[in-house]
Amino acid sequence: MSNRIYYMDAMRGILMMLGLVYHSAKTFSTRQDWIIYSEHTTFVADVTVQMIQIFRMPTFFIISGYFAALTLQKYGVKKFLKVRISRIILPLIVTALTLNSLQAYLLTQSGWMEFELSSYLLKGQWVTHLWFLFNLVIYFLFYLFIFTLFGSKLESFMKKIDLFLEKTPFTLILLFLLPFIIIALLAIGQIYPIYNIIKTAQVFNYLPFFLFGVLLHNSANLLEKFSSYPPIVSFMLALITGIIVYKIHHFDSFIWTLIKAYILSVSMWFSTSLCFYLFKKFTNRASTLFKYLSDISYTVYLFHHVLILSIGVLLIEYGIGGLFGMVIQIVLASIIAILIDRFVISKVGLLSLLYNGKKR
Repeated sequence: MSNRIYYMDAMRGILMMLGLVYHSAKTFSTRQDWIIYSEHTTFVADVTVQMIQIFRMPTFFIISGYFAALTLQKYGVKKFLKVRISRIILPLIVTALTLNSLQAYLLTQSGWMEFELSSYLLKGQWVTHLWFLFNLVIYFLFYLFIFTLFGSKLESFMKKIDLFLEKTPFTLILLFLLPFIIIALLAIGQIYPIYNIIKTAQVFNYLPFFLFGVLLHNSANLLEKFSSYPPIVSFMLALITGIIVYKIHHFDSFIWTLIKAYILSVSMWFSTSLCFYLFKKFTNRASTLFKYLSDISYTVYLFHHVLILSIGVLLIEYGIGGLFGMVIQIVLASIIAILIDRFVISKVGLLSLLYNGKKR
């Protein structure tokens, strides 16, 4: 598919910026299980965290798989590697060395972190919000390996999968086939993480979404089905399963772990389908606003974490919390991140290259 799909650009930008809202909500969640947390919590934060985490990253990885397939098939291996190194690996390294080092210093000085260089480096304390970039690098290399190894056979294999999915009711695919693939991969991924930097269970959890994105690029019919699935069905199933997951999250036995994994997987697949439907319906057109949001989203995501933590520490220190504190944190972090992009990153070619992977 060579025509530009505007809604995917809009969706990718909005999903990246939602990270700011997600981490703000984590600060004021009643679970108090994030890097920093307030004593003044709000149930709104719990709902926000639960809703965003169900669809945000799965949808993002589907989009990433789609554009990975597009780039590789359209431009070849050399251009694919060049784009991925500049857009993913370079900003990952630069952000880890600068922004994440700064946030480690701030957390240490404010008493939220005990800094030890060996633990910081080897146990992945410096990774924080950059984990998804590590996942992308793994997925890109995996797909590149498969693409290079099998070549034309891969296209034939994709057609067979497409034919199988065409004959299978799409509800069954979302309700059983795709969730059970995730469960199988999660079982494989239960091995010791590599110094906590790369969490294998996390890598396997999102791999099916990335590969599904690759499949969507190779099948216009499947993309149409996925983005046109009845929204009321997607919404109700995503809502019901999301509520169930929230209610049973504290059960820890093996059987309950399997049950939670299945229910959560179902929730993720239907919510991602709903996300595609809504963005396709309302944003599939050229838009100055969505183009701007897409352009600044990478900067906002890379910078938001240190901003959220810095503002959060101040709010906690002065006893400003609850819904009011959460809103203040979101607004201030958003404004500062946008100003950084507007007056610093987009104005200095070197910084744009280092933090965005391209000169703007």
